Amino acid sequence: SFGLIPEIIGRFPLVVSTTALDKGQLCQVLTEPKNALVRQYNYLFAMAGCDFHVTDGGLRAVAGKAYEKNTGARGLRSILEKLLLNAMFAVPSGTTEPNSSKSPIKIHAVVVDELAGAGVRPPLLLTGDVTYQSLVELAGSEDAESLDALLARVAADDNGVVSSLDLVDTHQDEQLAM
Repeated sequence: SFGLIPEIIGRFPLVVSTTALDKGQLCQVLTEPKNALVRQYNYLFAMAGCDFHVTDGGLRAVAGKAYEKNTGARGLRSILEKLLLNAMFAVPSGTTEPNSSKSPIKIHAVVVDELAGAGVRPPLLLTGDVTYQSLVELAGSEDAESLDALLARVAADDNGVVSSLDLVDTHQDEQLAM
């Protein structure tokens, strides 16, 4: 019955300092909440009949970009949006090139690995007989390092399309560069 009314309390100046989220916490924001961004994109691609996978290395790379730009959790959406923009158009249309006369292809999985999360290449668009499960089996386990190491060697075209499990031997490329 006695005390301050809310209108007056709202006028008191209040200063609060917060600390920035670290990379681990940004990864948690991507995966753990009920409306996490990874779950939202998983649902979005599922509406087009496509699976969506993000490796641990991909999560760390996206979180690292948000951490470097000092954008926090709000910046994660714009980073993922920019990263997946072409894939969001390619999956329903079946083509990776606008105004293309090529016959449409069935993209059945989108994979964001460490290289895609860092912006080095586009996300992998798996077509044909290539599935995420076949990549995991080829890596030998779902261990984050071995899967990201395998995905770094997967041969994809400029748009990220993977139609066969051709692996690039990075050791030969390094030797040729020397």
